[in-house]
Amino acid sequence: MSTIEMISIATSFFACLGVFVAVIQLKLALKAFRADHERRVKQSTIEFYSEINKESFWLTDYFEKHHREDPISYAEIIANDELRQKVKRYLSLMERLSVGITSGVFDIHIFDSIAGASTVIKYHQLQNYIFERRKKLPYHRLYSEFEYLAKKIEDIRADQPTNKTRRSKILPKNL
Repeated sequence: MSTIEMISIATSFFACLGVFVAVIQLKLALKAFRADHERRVKQSTIEFYSEINKESFWLTDYFEKHHREDPISYAEIIANDELRQKVKRYLSLMERLSVGITSGVFDIHIFDSIAGASTVIKYHQLQNYIFERRKKLPYHRLYSEFEYLAKKIEDIRADQPTNKTRRSKILPKNL
């Protein structure tokens, strides 16, 4: 075997080795990117919920004082201008959150852990208002993303009734 042939074989070997290392590096970078993306989705879910929580504090307090977990009538909400404005603002924020969850911007399991139960309760409390608004407006899908979110959370909770099971969906396997 001549020196030229050996150099050619060595060059080919190192070229293949370089491609192999590049593929490994690409896979590692992709894994890191996915982990970072997942962390950002979870973080943005928590941050947006924090905004919703600040905005809906008055509404939550009103529900607790006057209704506990019982539905609120459409007439009561319409008769109270401040309540109507707070309900509309809450539903608007929940619709945005729901669209974010549906599109993958926010994480439903993180949101469920933070506020799943209260979200389902509020949906049922406001269901009369939502349905009446749909009848009165020509927009039959009004707050439909929020409705979908509440039902999806109910489904998740029905399939995984314990906190331990829900936590396993959220936490990395090494914790």
